[in-house]
Formats: sequence, structure tokens, C-alpha cells
Amino acid sequence: MSRGYGQFCGLARALELLGGRWALLVVRDLLSGAKRFTELQEGLPGIPTNDLTARLRELVDAGVVLRRLQPRPCGGDVADPSAFG
Repeated sequence: MSRGYGQFCGLARALELLGGRWALLVVRDLLSGAKRFTELQEGLPGIPTNDLTARLRELVDAGVVLRRLQPRPCGGDVADPSAFG
């Protein structure tokens, strides 16, 4: 998130977070359920790895997406849209 609107309202904050490149597409893919990083990459052909990493980090930091550890035997982290409600 490089620039902000400098406004103190929920709509401006949402646009700052979700208005970035790829952000809404990442959220769209997570609406169907928790996904691993590679699953998100496959669902978003053309997204650079660093952009996907940055968008996920921003969404996790904002509390929009949860990052959780999968139980064994699968293991690994998944992005979980449980924060959506």
C-alpha cells in the first residue's frame, strides 16, 4: 500500500486496501475457501510472485484474511477468508 487518501472513513480505507492491483482478484479467489499460495497463483495467471506476496501480506495485516497452519499430514500455511464473516 503505497499511497492513501488521507481520509478518515471506512470507504476510503477499503479503497486504499482493495483498490491496489490484484487485491480484489485475490479476495475473489479466497471467497471460495482457504487456499495455498500455489493455488492462488494457479487461479490468477500472470500475477507476479512478489505482487501476490505483497497483496496477501497487506490483507493479513488489515485483518481481511487469516493466515493459518494446516494440520498434518498436509502441513503448510493457507490464506483463510474466515475474516469475511
